[in-house]
Amino acid sequence: MADHPVDEKLPPLKMATTGLQHVAAMYAGVVAPPLIVGAAIGLSATELTFLTGACLFTAGLATFLQTLGFWKIGARLPFVNGVTFAGVAPMTAIVASTDDKSDALPIIFGAVIVAGLLGFLAAPVFCKAIRFFPPVVTGTVITLIGISLLPVAL
Repeated sequence: MADHPVDEKLPPLKMATTGLQHVAAMYAGVVAPPLIVGAAIGLSATELTFLTGACLFTAGLATFLQTLGFWKIGARLPFVNGVTFAGVAPMTAIVASTDDKSDALPIIFGAVIVAGLLGFLAAPVFCKAIRFFPPVVTGTVITLIGISLLPVAL
């Protein structure tokens, strides 16, 4: 018997359908950002396929690491890590600011690597500070991120 309804084991059919729904939502979230940025750069179909495949691979790898954990890394919970829409606006701004569109992708990759390393180093600080951010604050931040993405969606 489960302590909470979230902990209940679902019947097989319901588990399969909710699992497929989860995979579909994850897939759309991982595939859309590289398609948007790739279209802004003007990548060929082959390059766009490669970029999308790389995003799917790294999202799977990050999800695997987050779920299973390694040393002190990972929540050891079934989180899906993927490509964030929060980065789409800055990436398209990088594309717009470069004269030669072929230079945009290496600049974006470098920026993502630096941001990832900074986030990795800052994570322990934010883990300790999370208690100062109630749900109303985090909800507001997520809403503002969504609003900032409206121009990209249009």
